[in-house]
Amino acid sequence: MKEARFTTTGCATSTAAGSMAARLTHGRSLAGVARMEQADVFESLGGLPPDSEHGALLASNTRKAAVRSHPVRGTRHASGGGARRGGW
Repeated sequence: MKEARFTTTGCATSTAAGSMAARLTHGRSLAGVARMEQADVFESLGGLPPDSEHGALLASNTRKAAVRSHPVRGTRHASGGGARRGGW
């Protein structure tokens, strides 16, 4: 991954988790990004308060969905592929 971006209208935890998830993808293969879990985001943030742990899960799930929909080697995903607003 050369670049990862995100947008959110959520809370500060969502912003922090999205930012960390994007940072963690840099320099990894798509397969490596797909293997990343909620715990990777959570631990990289140094933990989160119990009522905010969902932020790491949302960031992880969104990243995985973006990898699944990513056009690979010149092919396009059935949904049209390409960049999606609010994606990575």
